[in-house]
Amino acid sequence: NSNSKSNVLQHGSSNGSTSSSSGSSSSSSSSNNQQQQQHQRPVCIDNNMRSGSSELLLEQQQQELRLRKIRELAPKKKNGNRRFRSWRERARFYGTSTLAFFSVTAGASLLFLVPLYVDPAISTLSHDFVEHPTLCTTTRREDLVGIFNCSWSSCREGCTSDLYRCVHIYVTFIEANITIPENMTDYSNYTADWEQSDEATLLVNIKGCGYPPTVTCKNFNSFYGVEGATYPCFYSRKNKTVVLTSYKHDDQVAMIIHFFVVPFVITVISSIALCIMHCDCRCKKDRSHRRNRPQCRRPRIENLRTNPNMNSTAFNESYDPNGMDLEFESFFEQVSCFIVTQLPYDKRCSFVKKAANCNDNTNFVAYIKIMFCDYNCKNKFQELVFMSILVLFCLEMVLWLGIVVNIFYSPPLKVISQLCHMNEHLAGVTFLAFGNSTPNMLSDLFEYEDEAPVIPGVMSASLFISMFTGGLICYLRPFKMNQHATVRDLLFFLLGATTLDFFMSNDNMLTKTECWIMFSIYGTYLIVNIVDVQLMRKAMKRIIIEIEVLEHEMETPARQKKIMALRKKYKYFAEDERVDILQTAAGRLIESNDAQSDSSKFTFTTTRATTYRRQSVNVEANRTHAVDPTKSKNHRLFREFFESINPIDCHKWRREGIFIRTFYIAQAPIMFICALYIPVVDYERPKHGWSKLLNCLQIVLNPALTLTVGQVFIFRKKTTIWYKRVLYTYKYGAYSCVITVPVAIIVFIQSRTNVPPYYHWVFTIMNISGCLCMIYQSAAEIAVILDIIGGILEVPSDFMAITVGSMTNGLSDLVTNVVMALHGYEKMAYAAAIGSSFFNMIISTSLLYVIKNYTGYSVTLFTKYGINAYTFLLLGLAMTVFWAYMLNFQARRSVGIFCMAIYAMFLLFTVLIEKSFIHSYSKDPIIDDTYSGK
Repeated sequence: NSNSKSNVLQHGSSNGSTSSSSGSSSSSSSSNNQQQQQHQRPVCIDNNMRSGSSELLLEQQQQELRLRKIRELAPKKKNGNRRFRSWRERARFYGTSTLAFFSVTAGASLLFLVPLYVDPAISTLSHDFVEHPTLCTTTRREDLVGIFNCSWSSCREGCTSDLYRCVHIYVTFIEANITIPENMTDYSNYTADWEQSDEATLLVNIKGCGYPPTVTCKNFNSFYGVEGATYPCFYSRKNKTVVLTSYKHDDQVAMIIHFFVVPFVITVISSIALCIMHCDCRCKKDRSHRRNRPQCRRPRIENLRTNPNMNSTAFNESYDPNGMDLEFESFFEQVSCFIVTQLPYDKRCSFVKKAANCNDNTNFVAYIKIMFCDYNCKNKFQELVFMSILVLFCLEMVLWLGIVVNIFYSPPLKVISQLCHMNEHLAGVTFLAFGNSTPNMLSDLFEYEDEAPVIPGVMSASLFISMFTGGLICYLRPFKMNQHATVRDLLFFLLGATTLDFFMSNDNMLTKTECWIMFSIYGTYLIVNIVDVQLMRKAMKRIIIEIEVLEHEMETPARQKKIMALRKKYKYFAEDERVDILQTAAGRLIESNDAQSDSSKFTFTTTRATTYRRQSVNVEANRTHAVDPTKSKNHRLFREFFESINPIDCHKWRREGIFIRTFYIAQAPIMFICALYIPVVDYERPKHGWSKLLNCLQIVLNPALTLTVGQVFIFRKKTTIWYKRVLYTYKYGAYSCVITVPVAIIVFIQSRTNVPPYYHWVFTIMNISGCLCMIYQSAAEIAVILDIIGGILEVPSDFMAITVGSMTNGLSDLVTNVVMALHGYEKMAYAAAIGSSFFNMIISTSLLYVIKNYTGYSVTLFTKYGINAYTFLLLGLAMTVFWAYMLNFQARRSVGIFCMAIYAMFLLFTVLIEKSFIHSYSKDPIIDDTYSGK
């Protein structure tokens, strides 16, 4: 085309030059030629025409750009660029909004409906009231004032406020089955023919409280509170001291269905529907556990090719080992022991014997070696049988932990708290929290070279202790919280958690300055608790002085009102002044058969408040229980010794059945070992648990065993079995005998068998050290067993650490705090649940991070579960503050269920994250472009 165009231009220029000389005659011929050429070749355009058309084209483009700019600057029409959604998208959007609304609303309503309606309805049904009314007669009425006098009321308006004025209405009723005529209005003559029951309390409902207009106490007291009044009523078959004025079984069932079942079903169904709509629930094969096969490298046989006569010795001398060869030389030192599950059964024993990590996963017993070498598992069924045996042994360890805490560890904690003049809350956040947290902290510090994630484990353990353990305490022993101390602890906990997250979110590490800030937060927390107790006691002294001054003034109504207010304030402070040695609830239930012990029995629902008060132990009377100056110092020495180490009480053995006897047999070896190793200091027992010969032997045995076994587990190499190092550490126990043997001889000469010495409280030091060793070793053994079971079942290690690992780390806290709550120290137990979690998160994390940085070991901070645990921890703490204010700091069983449900939701989220049904709260990793030059 370009050649034709150039020819045309040249031909046109030559025609132009000839036409100027030939005149008009040639012009006509040229025009005819041009018309013919238009049909034969492309038209030629001169330069002027081309320039004009290009300018016109540019003007058109500029005009279009100008119009486009005007459209952009002009105000857009409403819904002009609206994207029209399909009907499916609209249905999905509105369906999601509706389901989310129902799920959140119904779930939040349970928080208020359960304590207000469901819990009273369940309590009413559990009391088994008669369905047909009988007749009651009011015998007396008491109008009382004062918080201690008003532990219950026949009727009060409002169920959460403190009760300072109350009305007690006592009635008698007809126990026989009678039929009351419908039209009868005068019951006085009708009741004279029937035998009346013992005196009982009349309540407006099972809680004795309500809200207007359903409950109007003025009308209730004026009608039922008149002595001699007769009316229909309903009494409880299980507890005949409780009588209601109205009762319908169907109404209580309907209340449970309407206020619990319906919202719960709506929450579950809407949540499942949301999960189905927005989660990929298709089954996918998990290939993450499969290892990629390493590429086979060619053997270096070039030397053999070049010199076929070279022998193997010369080949080995000329061979230069590479990095892969060095890796294979240290293979058995670095490989995980749980790789054994991918090997054939006949190769597993040899692998276990060579792999160093198999010894690392051993605390007391080498379970993996026993499983594949001694037990010699040959198939999956034998593995399951051996794991069932491990589960039974794990239950025995749990029993060991419970016995140590219940019988040996909890009594000296009470003694030390009383000797240090602490109240329950301060003892909980100090002694009890330190004792529960220190073994786990030391274990983490001595194993600082491990690459386990730091923050997720700490957050999940704190969540387990604060939510599950705290909720279980509230469920087992409902109590009245210390208002100021509880709020202060929760706010400090929130401050520590958010501060730690802030430091980590900045540079994903803790600097030295930030660690000191964390230490100062916990130090401030302890100082505030100690100062608060001192200020409270000074305030009590001032109140006593003010009362004494007012009593010498002229008696007036204002003076009497002021004295009553001061006494009420003093009683409020006196509840938390100091720790008293209380008679345990278990002892009351076994030894007492009166009505008060019946009211303290455990039920699964919140019962009404009773007039029972905690009974303090007469410490001096128990100490001098068997004093007889006429007897010798060593009277019944050996008999007392054998009675102390006897693990089974013969009197109890005779009167119990087969199941209790089986329990006695299971705990017999535990009781025998603990009795020999741990001295007992229990102010509730006769002679405070003193046994002269046994305690003198324990002065020698306890320090020797503690030092020997402690050296083994603290300083042993992980590649060796623990008992092989005893030959090197027994000398430390022998060195302790140089001091302990003379001390034991002096105590034996100076003391008597029938009364403990005045320095008997010093034995609490050996008691606590021995108990902490036992608690730590039993909890560690449980953790090892569960870790082995998870490894054999091929459960991911990070998932095991965040779920089972956090539970085993908090197991000692769980058992100790629950036992203290059952002994009557609910405030101490709940304060320890918060204080121990706070200690783990602040002190343990900061110390471990400092040691890892100074020693050069890498720190694994967050996994995909870390932010999940942190989020649920903040949610749980915030909701605890919320329900504490809403319920006037009354820790109810419904509150305990709610707190434990938060931890259950955390486990559910963790499982869903592991199964990839939902995404975790953590951020996705960002992969930079390789060729971006960054």
